[in-house]
Amino acid sequence: STRWSKVPLSSGTQTFTWHLTARHATAKWHYYVTKPNWNPNEPLTRDQFELIPFYEQYDGGARPGEKVTHEVTIPERTGYHVILGVWDVADTANAFYNVIDVEFGNGNDTPPVDPSPQPPEPSPYPIWDATTVYLGGDRVLYDGRAYEARWWTLGEVPGSADVWRPL
Repeated sequence: STRWSKVPLSSGTQTFTWHLTARHATAKWHYYVTKPNWNPNEPLTRDQFELIPFYEQYDGGARPGEKVTHEVTIPERTGYHVILGVWDVADTANAFYNVIDVEFGNGNDTPPVDPSPQPPEPSPYPIWDATTVYLGGDRVLYDGRAYEARWWTLGEVPGSADVWRPL
């Protein structure tokens, strides 16, 4: 239960966005959340998730854009849970999976707003570019965060691929 960082989240309407580097023909998108009584100190299994997805969208083989956004309604939960997002490819048996470790609070999960935000410091790292080959030790800035490549990479998005380590 303490192994992973958790995103603060509230039950109810949320927006999830996928950033795609390969735009496969899509059968459907579906999302699941762990059951209310799941044990976060045991290995995560499919049995710990609700059987029925809380959101489904069928795309009938359409090829998505680079960004896909879903407005979903997350069931009522409190405490630590995991959300599983599945993207089923239409023309093969393949699928892509994403999980989010989340912490549901008491309905007041909105982070406080700094009344006098300061402009961000300029980054010493270049902006990540999908067409650039990076080698182990190379550092980049992506979506406002700095990352370091662990090994050779091309086109793998920082923050969603194991090759990148957040700094």
